Amino acid sequence: MIDYLKHYKVRLTVVGPVHIGSGREILKTEYIFLDGRKKIAVMDMAKLYKLAIACKHGKSFEQFMSGENRMSLKKWLDDSNIDVKQYLDCTKYVIDSRGVDFSNGMKGINVMEFVKDAYGKPYVPGSSIKGMLRTILLSGRILANKETFDILAQNLRKYSHAKSKRNYYLKSEIEAIEQEAFHTLKIDEKIFSNAVNDELSGLVVSDSKPLELSNLMLGQKVDVTLSGKEMSLPILRECLKHGTKIDFTVSIDATKTDLTQEDISKSIELFNENYYECFLSAFAGATKPESNAVYLGGGSGFATKTVIYPLYGKKTGVPLVSTIFKKTMNDKIYKKHVHESDVDLGISPHIAKYTEDSGALFEMGLCRLEFI
Repeated sequence: MIDYLKHYKVRLTVVGPVHIGSGREILKTEYIFLDGRKKIAVMDMAKLYKLAIACKHGKSFEQFMSGENRMSLKKWLDDSNIDVKQYLDCTKYVIDSRGVDFSNGMKGINVMEFVKDAYGKPYVPGSSIKGMLRTILLSGRILANKETFDILAQNLRKYSHAKSKRNYYLKSEIEAIEQEAFHTLKIDEKIFSNAVNDELSGLVVSDSKPLELSNLMLGQKVDVTLSGKEMSLPILRECLKHGTKIDFTVSIDATKTDLTQEDISKSIELFNENYYECFLSAFAGATKPESNAVYLGGGSGFATKTVIYPLYGKKTGVPLVSTIFKKTMNDKIYKKHVHESDVDLGISPHIAKYTEDSGALFEMGLCRLEFI
């Protein structure tokens, strides 16, 4: 019997901090600073509440958590004269926060939480990795066979100026491009758009192996301009730190797709060449991504998650991306981010997304992918 399933062990090595959001924020009332703000301790709030009750401060704690005041958790603990050793026993975990600039009101903001498993350990869901690979594979097929997508690209560009609700803007046009690339199966011959026809149903990506809480760091969003100017913003995320190894498996079902390991590697290479040519090269000091570079998770920027530049290149892509921003952002945000200047600058968006780790700036979400 021929084995139609091929299994590959794959490793992502984190270069730039990676954030996979749980959808929850760690409130400023749920963590405290330690060691001169070099670390933060995320508290087990159930344990802390029991401690507050035991110390006769239950009602005060309830008022504090209800948001009736703006003080930090540390100030409430100090004002309540709760012993340091007692409340540190209520710590859930501690992560490094040395890369954060705590000036300008950064002492009391919420933190976007990294996704964790049932045992409280961070991990990367297979769905996040597959979503990344899907964009890369789609870009690779477009770049290798542009003439196949010409009519669909013309159609998308035509409807980019049409009025539409933000949630539906260009949705059908993008779906048509994905279907042209991936709907090679003929399970439902009557309805080409049916998801059962998608050959990437034969690409199965596992969740990563569990990681350790010590792999997490507190990352601050840093916008970098075309000239290389750095702007630290009041946005904090739990991130996987530089050097973290993310191990998972990829299985390919040969009865559904003829995709190979070599196809994935070649698509990554094509994606990176296009990304650098159409976007990253515009930024002073930016270096060309390695051939096996990939961009995973939240905060890595629009250009890492779109097929607009693979479809159109830089000359046509820049004004189209600017139009997409205008159509999908409210006017206030569009003007705040100065996207109306993108076409004149020759790049859209005109900001690159970075985060500091160990004293150095890295592109957010940047990893190296290798088959092991």
